[in-house]
Amino acid sequence: LAAPDLAPASAAAAPTSPLAPAAAPEVKAAPRSRLWTWVAVGAAGAALAAGAADGLSAQSTSSDLRSVQRTGTDAQRLADQATSHAHTANVLYGVAAVAGAAGVTLFFLEGSF
Repeated sequence: LAAPDLAPASAAAAPTSPLAPAAAPEVKAAPRSRLWTWVAVGAAGAALAAGAADGLSAQSTSSDLRSVQRTGTDAQRLADQATSHAHTANVLYGVAAVAGAAGVTLFFLEGSF
C-alpha cells in the first residue's frame, strides 16, 4: 500500500478557468496639467518684453533730449515722454517679477490640489 501524496499542486499545474477574471490592467496616473503655470510664465515673458521695449524707448527719448538744444516746450515734452516710458517700464518689470514668481510657485503646486 502506497501512501497518498498530500503535497499541494503547484500553481503552474493548476487549471485556469475561462470565466476567471483577467488581471487588472496597470493604472497610470494622469499627467499633471500645468495650464496656469504656463499662463503665468507667458505673462511674465510678455511683461518683461514690453518693459524692455518701454525702457529702450525711454533711453532713446532721453538721448534725443540731450543730443540737441531744444526749446522749452519741446524739451519739456521729450522729458515728460521719457519719464512716462521709464515709469511704465519699471511697472512692467514688477509685473514680470510677480508673474514669474507665480509661475515658479504654480510649477510646484499646480496639480497637487
